[in-house]
Amino acid sequence: MGIDEFHDPICYSSYGQGALPDTLPIAAKAINECMPLVLVALRANPVLRRGVTCVAFLATTQGHEVVACLIYRLPLDEDEWRAAAERAVVAMSQGSSLEVSLLGQAKNQRIDVGKSFVTECYALQDGRKLFYKHVHGHFSNPNAYACAHTLNFLSEVVRDNVLDRKSTDLLELYCGNGNHTVALAPLFRGALAVEINPVLVAAAAENLAANDVTNCAVQVASFTSSLFVFNCYGQVFVLCCVFLHPHSTVYMYSHGHLSLQVSPSAKFCSRILQHQQWTHAPSGQTFEFGAVLVDPPRSGLDAPTLELVCRYKHVLYISCNPFVSLRRDLDGFLAAGLSLRRLALIDHFPYTPHTECAVYLSRP
Repeated sequence: MGIDEFHDPICYSSYGQGALPDTLPIAAKAINECMPLVLVALRANPVLRRGVTCVAFLATTQGHEVVACLIYRLPLDEDEWRAAAERAVVAMSQGSSLEVSLLGQAKNQRIDVGKSFVTECYALQDGRKLFYKHVHGHFSNPNAYACAHTLNFLSEVVRDNVLDRKSTDLLELYCGNGNHTVALAPLFRGALAVEINPVLVAAAAENLAANDVTNCAVQVASFTSSLFVFNCYGQVFVLCCVFLHPHSTVYMYSHGHLSLQVSPSAKFCSRILQHQQWTHAPSGQTFEFGAVLVDPPRSGLDAPTLELVCRYKHVLYISCNPFVSLRRDLDGFLAAGLSLRRLALIDHFPYTPHTECAVYLSRP
């Protein structure tokens, strides 16, 4: 949400195209409650107001947690900004049920007053309640209601169609914070989730543990070999490291439930798709994949990846560009002998032309 710092009084704006109302009805209730409070804080405090250009909100559908990140075009004096933000947070809490956190972000700089995440609960049609931590600044589903519909669709498809699911494993490529993994892994014998962002891998691991999902390993498919320090959400993760070779490191949770492994992204994904199996080095457990879930970018699957995914018996595909890249990839799946069994069009972005589509394909 843009902010016009030069308007008197300061207001939300559409990036030079005029002032906007103090609320946004299509956003979460907590965001709508927080938006006027942020403007009051900015109008009352020149330290918070100086150089601000926009604000990014993160909230949940049912709770009272809100993260408001103020983004600046000027460097911030950390002590001065933190003191002002702490006073603003206290003022926002008076007469409000909101739990507000304020973040200040400038080039190569971020100051947190409060926490940088919210916890969402999705109530699924099968009776499960799933809890997720969504971290500001990293990918999470922007529409919780549409997300719940997607999880319901995927869970129903797996239960109704993947009849051998308890004797096979699921491979999920680029799992983010474990959004689909948490819901689907318990439906299979086991699951491997792959992600390139180490912060999202930490979030996925915590979300899996919070929902008592113990049959899943998380793979950090990194472009470079790195040693990641997981100090996420103010909590220290106790990890032991097992070095396999110069380009692969396994991180084990102290609980023993999950593994986090680093390896080059493209090579790992191609290798695991081709062999359709992966061995969990610390335990010796071997995953044998009969189902794959892919959630590619708008460009869809590249030709080599599409060819490898076509080898799987069960394919779940989430597309954010259904009328172009999904349509093209479906031609490839159908030519390879897979059949389109289920399709759902999901309106993730109301009042815009953008949609998502979830499909299920299988071999006879």
